[in-house]
Amino acid sequence: MPTRARRGALAVLCLLLACASQARASVGDVVTLDGPAPELLELGGVAMAADGTGGLVYRRVDDGHPHVFAARFDGRRWHPPQRVDAGQRFDSAWPCIGAAGGGRLVVAWAQDGGDGLDSLWAAALPRGRGRFLAPTLVDFTIGEDRATYPSIATSPAGAALLTYRVIRSFANPTLPAGYVAGEVRLARFDGSRWQRLGVPANRDRAAPQRFPRAENAPRVALDASGNGAVAWSEPDDDFVDRVWVRRVFGTRLGVPLAASPLRADGRLVRGAADAFDVAENDLGRVVVAFRQLPDPGDPAGAPRVYVNELQDAESGSGTRFDGPELVAAGAVGVPGVTLAGRDDALLAFARGGAAALAYRPAPGPFALADLDSPALPAPAPLAVAGASGRNVLAAATEGGGGEVAVQELDATTTLSARPLYTAFGGAVRELALAGSGAGDALVAFAQGADGDRQIAAAVVDAPPAPFALTPSSWSRARRPRLSWSAASDVLGPVTYVVWVDGRPVARTRATRFAFPRGALAQGAHRVRVVAHDGAGQRTVAGTARLRLDRAGRSRVTVRR
Repeated sequence: MPTRARRGALAVLCLLLACASQARASVGDVVTLDGPAPELLELGGVAMAADGTGGLVYRRVDDGHPHVFAARFDGRRWHPPQRVDAGQRFDSAWPCIGAAGGGRLVVAWAQDGGDGLDSLWAAALPRGRGRFLAPTLVDFTIGEDRATYPSIATSPAGAALLTYRVIRSFANPTLPAGYVAGEVRLARFDGSRWQRLGVPANRDRAAPQRFPRAENAPRVALDASGNGAVAWSEPDDDFVDRVWVRRVFGTRLGVPLAASPLRADGRLVRGAADAFDVAENDLGRVVVAFRQLPDPGDPAGAPRVYVNELQDAESGSGTRFDGPELVAAGAVGVPGVTLAGRDDALLAFARGGAAALAYRPAPGPFALADLDSPALPAPAPLAVAGASGRNVLAAATEGGGGEVAVQELDATTTLSARPLYTAFGGAVRELALAGSGAGDALVAFAQGADGDRQIAAAVVDAPPAPFALTPSSWSRARRPRLSWSAASDVLGPVTYVVWVDGRPVARTRATRFAFPRGALAQGAHRVRVVAHDGAGQRTVAGTARLRLDRAGRSRVTVRR
């Protein structure tokens, strides 16, 4: 048993803590960024960088015209919205947003210039700046912006890839019913200027396209190097709508690859792929999720959700898809896909009035999980993947007259959940979700009727990342040392509490601790380290055994 002197020294040197309480829910409070106001229009999107910074974009009527506004998140709090399309006098539409580290944001939108004279613009918020730079022209020949549907992706280094529709004709008697004439274009941002790619992404520029909707709008994704992929919908030679993908290398396009199947079992697949999403990890692995409609001649057929993968250069050739994998069938909604780390992949979609998830933590098939959480088919439920299964789900529901149900997940198991709603409530009109890749997320939504619509957001703060104690060699030191790996936390600093024999003895921000001389008695001691974040969440490292034998040796061994 320790002597009175040793107990006194330990009490003076170490901060004795009360028993650690249970971690609070990591889904933060709702922050209303604008409204309620009749001038508010739709939410355009939300973005989050790997360092926890990000922002959202929306439209609001100002001086009699719809204009683009953005609110930035600095990793701790939301800043007041600011107008992005400064100096532009006419109607702005189709806002989208991307985020890179250091608080950098890039916003793109369409500006009305008259019949057939609309243009595409963008503005950037550089590192360390509080306001967006003046708008920059991206493309002045987008025709009529009735169906631009832009999609933007950013790399950690600040590069961006933008895709959008340019419709040449919405009503042409030479086209089949339900089709338009147009093309899918791309533009790149290198951090300072935009450059439009010289050729469209379409496989066949003369082929008509299905009438534009959000579900069949083109999508882009980027890897860590700044190369990316674009996915779009286009009829094949048999005039069946398929999902196509091209890799993007700088300002060059790869060959078009069919992500949705053209043939199966030696027969033509006559069902169209009518909704899709694309994601790419840092190494260049591309995953496409799509909804396949049944064969028009099969009255008993049902829609199905598939995924298809294009391997990165290290894992495979990267020149052809592996082949579609069936995830779910039945009353399935629009699928969304996100990736984290090397292999983590997560799909979310509505299924039979509830949210469904398909998760894959390692190479292999996706595992489907039907959640009990109700979910409206529109806006579709969304999920973002985080490393080591730290996932987040957001789904609009009719609960309480309208709310967004947010869940923090361990793979597909709910760890914490919270309904989100604004002060005035009402139906959820739009929903957006973006993640850091480490389990943190920004949730943004528009709620309420046209006369009292509100733009709101909340933050999902993941607990500190898993970490481990580092075994030490035998030592005869009078002051034994303990060290551990860092438990990273995107949204704030981490404090470590060292426990010895069930008692807290020290609190530190460092990843090592030297016990004071005489603080520990001779013999064996149980040691553990607990990482705490600012939200009260904690992550525990493995228990270690500290043996003190000053006549011989001491060591730390870790039990896995």
